[in-house]
Amino acid sequence: RRVQHLDRAGDQNAARGQFREVEVGDRQVLPQQPDLRRRRVALVGALFLDRDGVLNEDNPKYTYHIDNFKILSGVPQALAQLKSAGFLLVVVTNQSGIAQGIYTQAEMESCHAFLQQRCGHLIDHFYFSPYHPTVTASLARKPGTLMFEKARAKFNIDFYSSWMVGDRGRDIIPARQLGIKTIQIGHEIEKENQADFKAESLIEAAGIVLKV
Repeated sequence: RRVQHLDRAGDQNAARGQFREVEVGDRQVLPQQPDLRRRRVALVGALFLDRDGVLNEDNPKYTYHIDNFKILSGVPQALAQLKSAGFLLVVVTNQSGIAQGIYTQAEMESCHAFLQQRCGHLIDHFYFSPYHPTVTASLARKPGTLMFEKARAKFNIDFYSSWMVGDRGRDIIPARQLGIKTIQIGHEIEKENQADFKAESLIEAAGIVLKV
């Protein structure tokens, strides 16, 4: 027998009363429905990275000139290893000197461009918080979680497959709240905020990530 069903043009053709007939024998065959599960974008794991003290030398007086921007030993190699392992590389950094008028966003961005050039443009995105509590408060500033959540929304990141590498308690706190595994660089993190793992450099941290 013959039955009618909507053709692929869907609702538009239905509105015009256009149908197509299909030979189906004794049983009615409905149009095949798309498997919506196949349309889901796969979640990805990320390496969240603090900047100062992890990627470049920390400076209590801020680093905002390329001449003073010293990339730490092993950083390019570590980023290459992590990228080859399939991780998204995301920098999350507090840059409160902008709000305080010490340097400009353009000066910060020139440092990031320099870092990218020296590291083969492996970093997928930089998130930064320009705020300072003495000027204006913001959830974007670590230990707030907003920079991490923005990254998840943009890149479809799976926090449970991700890592945070930082050198301060404010790096570890938001990551732990979100279920991200943590590695601390150095020994300047308060006892109550100690990370899951410890390393002396990013290259050592990369080794931990690749083994776990």
